[in-house]
This record gives sequence, structure tokens and C-alpha cells, in this order.
Amino acid sequence: MRSLACAFVLLVLAACTGEGVMVGDGDQQTARGYIDMLRSNQLAEIERNADPSLKADDVHAVLTKMAAEFPAEEPTSVKVIRARTTKGRSGDGTAAERLDLTFEYKFPSGPVLSNISLQKTGAISTIIAFNAARVPAGFNDFTLAGRTGLQYLVLLLAVTIPAFSLYTLFLCYRTLHDKWKWLWMAAIAVSLGQFSIDWVAGIWSLQPLSLLLFGVGAARSLGGYGPWVISIGLPVGAIAFQVWRRLRGNTYAPPASAL
Repeated sequence: MRSLACAFVLLVLAACTGEGVMVGDGDQQTARGYIDMLRSNQLAEIERNADPSLKADDVHAVLTKMAAEFPAEEPTSVKVIRARTTKGRSGDGTAAERLDLTFEYKFPSGPVLSNISLQKTGAISTIIAFNAARVPAGFNDFTLAGRTGLQYLVLLLAVTIPAFSLYTLFLCYRTLHDKWKWLWMAAIAVSLGQFSIDWVAGIWSLQPLSLLLFGVGAARSLGGYGPWVISIGLPVGAIAFQVWRRLRGNTYAPPASAL
């Protein structure tokens, strides 16, 4: 159940899209204050500041369950792992700001992630989203079991593409001795396009106009709690050099110093 709760929190965070800027320190303190109220079961203040759209549900019961996600011990550290402001409009069309923040509370028994979203309309600030969940041990760790054929293919290419690029780069460095050598090496070192796949959900995306160093990349979002995303690119420069080399018959003049 906790795994599902934490997955839901991360799903909510991933769904927050749009242009934004970082949240100011004052707003971060306000958001953290609500989380600390939740930890200490001071739920009345949170309920008073909840958006009317949330009050239609049994807010008190939901908050009580969320408060139980926090252990009674004191956190060893608290930090913001995601913070952004998005300009937009409220339900009635009034200009508003949406503040999305994610806090990592580290406890001796394990971390808790809490996401809170505030909507600021003029001087009024209301809570429009609030989630908290413990992070189970090994959550979103990289594992090979139960993946799709596409995921395995991307993983295989994530190993072979950089190996091919590095081999070609070494070959270019050792065998080419004309004025185009460094241009070839620069072209070989980068790949065109970026195909990325979420290692947990299997969701993929394509960015055709992108450059990727040695054709591979891997990253985790949300301070390392999000799923691994593996990216690969097409090694156009390395392929072009290999083709060009074969068309020239694999023959190159040695450097003058070697004669």
C-alpha cells in the first residue's frame, strides 16, 4: 500500500508540466509549515486553508491518513527536491500562480516525500494539492526483471552505442592525420536525437533535435527517487566516419614524424 501511495505522489509530480520558475524562500517556508502542521496533527489550520474544491471530500480523514505516514521521530534532514512557480489562471479566470513543492524528510526509519501545491490569487493563498508517503526500501531501483522488449533493446543499445562511438573515436585519433581529424572527432563524440524510456513505466519519448554525448544518458528525477530514464542517440558521426573510411579503402598516410 505504501508503495502505491508513494507511486501516486510521484505520478502527481510528473503530471505537473508547463513553464515555471523557482519558488521563493518565503513560499517554501509557508509550504513546509503546512507539512509540519500535518506531522504534528494540527489539521484544523490545513483544512481552513484548503481550496474549496478539496473540501468536498472528507479532508480530515485523508489528512489523518497522510499524517500517519510520518514517523514519531524527528527528521535528520529536510530539503526541497522540487520547487517551481507556474503562471496561470484560477477557476474564475483570475490571474494566479501555482506553487509546486516537494520536500524530502529523512528519518532514521526511512524517508518521507511530501508534495504540496499552493495557489496564490492576489493576497489569498490556498492549498490545492497535498500528498505524503513513505518511500519503501528499494523503491524505483534499477532491476532487469519484468521489463518489456523495447526496454531491453534500449538497454542493449545504451551499452553498444557508446562502445561503438569510443572505438570509432580511438580509430579516428590513431589513423587520421589530416586537417579534418579534430572535426571528425567532434562529430563522432556526439549523437543526434534522443530516445528516452522510463525504466519503470516503459513510457518513451523522442527528441529529434537533440545532441547526446557518446549516444547515451541516464538520470533520475526528484532527488533520486524518480524512476531511471535511459536515453540513447543515433551515432551519425561515428557511422559516417566508418563509411567514409571504408570508401577510402582504410588507407591513410602516416604522420610526417613517423617517416
